[in-house]
Amino acid sequence: MDLQIRNGRVVIPFFIKIDPKNGKMTDYDTHIERYLSKLIDMFVDSEAAKAFLKKNGETLIYEVYEKDIPEVNGEIRYCSSVTYPGKIGDEYFMSIITRNIYCTAGIHLS
Repeated sequence: MDLQIRNGRVVIPFFIKIDPKNGKMTDYDTHIERYLSKLIDMFVDSEAAKAFLKKNGETLIYEVYEKDIPEVNGEIRYCSSVTYPGKIGDEYFMSIITRNIYCTAGIHLS
């Protein structure tokens, strides 16, 4: 079912499909790829991240698939994210994603 918007609101319920094998949303509007070179400072040990990049080259850390939903009170944004396995220093790729989500939500982690 297609997303139907009238007067800036979703007017008919809709569904999305997420492939259970790879976590990717099949009917997305926006696709974001985040690579190591853009996330160096997100790692606690940024020097280890720089060394990893130099040794292994550009590495895809995670992807986000978003469904565009009106940004109004009562509507919830839909997305699916895929974090790839990996570790830099003592930190797994997933840990930088968790910090990024909390920072986006306005919560500061020490």
